Amino acid sequence: MPSLALANGTTAHVNLGGSDYSKLVSGEWTLGWIVDNVGLGDETNDTFYETQEHEGHDGKTTIRCFKNKVPLKTEDGTTRLAHIIHWVPGGLENTPGFFCASLSTFWDQF
Repeated sequence: MPSLALANGTTAHVNLGGSDYSKLVSGEWTLGWIVDNVGLGDETNDTFYETQEHEGHDGKTTIRCFKNKVPLKTEDGTTRLAHIIHWVPGGLENTPGFFCASLSTFWDQF
C-alpha cells in the first residue's frame, strides 16, 4: 500500500495510486485527519454538508452530501477552503480516518 511522508516526519498509508497518488505527493491535493475537523463525520453538520434533491426511478430523493468547498484543517496544521475528493472514514493500516482535498480553483465554478 502506498505511503506518504507527513510534515511531522511520520508516514501515512493511503489507498491511492496512479495520477491520484501523484496529485497528493505533488501538493495538488492535501491530506487531512477527520478527527482534526470537528463535525466532519457528522452528516447533520451544516458547515460541511448540504441537503440536495435528486430525481430517481422512485421519484425525488433527499440526500445529505459534502458541500462543494469547506474549511478543512489539513495534516500540516493549516486551515484552507478545499474540495473533499477522497474520503476514508475508517482509516487504513495504522492510519486513522482521513480525507484528501483538492485546492484547485476548478471547484470554484460549482
